[in-house]
Amino acid sequence: MTTQGDEREKFAAFLLRMRGQGLDRRDLMAAVEATPRANFVPTQWTSAAWSDRMVPIGCGEALEGIDLQMRILAALELEPGHRVLEIGTGSGYTSAIIARLANRVLTLERFRALTEEARRRHEELGITNVLVRQADGIHGAAADGPFDRIVAWA
Repeated sequence: MTTQGDEREKFAAFLLRMRGQGLDRRDLMAAVEATPRANFVPTQWTSAAWSDRMVPIGCGEALEGIDLQMRILAALELEPGHRVLEIGTGSGYTSAIIARLANRVLTLERFRALTEEARRRHEELGITNVLVRQADGIHGAAADGPFDRIVAWA
C-alpha cells in the first residue's frame, strides 16, 4: 500500500527527472501537483503511478508514463484561452491536467466504461471545463472546433 509520504517522494523524484530533462514549466508542474494521479490509476498500480512506465487502466488500454505525458503537454505550450481536443481520454488524467491550463477541453474516448469513469473523476475533482464524449475520434470533432491544440494518444 502506498502512503502519502511515498506519494510525495515519488512526486519529488518525478520533478527532479523533469528538471533534469529541461522541463520546468511552473504552470504545468502546478497543474500536475494539483491533480492527484493516484485517483486515475487502478489501486493495484498506484505504486507505479509516478513512473515512466505505462499502467493498465481497463478495456485493454493503458495510461502513458508520466514522463512522456509531461513532455507532450509541455510541447503543446498550453495557454489559459486555448480550446483543446484530446483524442483518447483513457483514465481522464491528461484532460484533467489540460483543464487546469486551458479554457476548454473536449476529450473523446471510444470505450463507454472509460468515458464514464473519466467523467466521474473530473466531477469529483470539481473540474468543469472538460467535456468527455464517447466517440471513436478517427474523424476528429470538426463541429466542435476550432481548436488551438489537438493531442491524440495511440
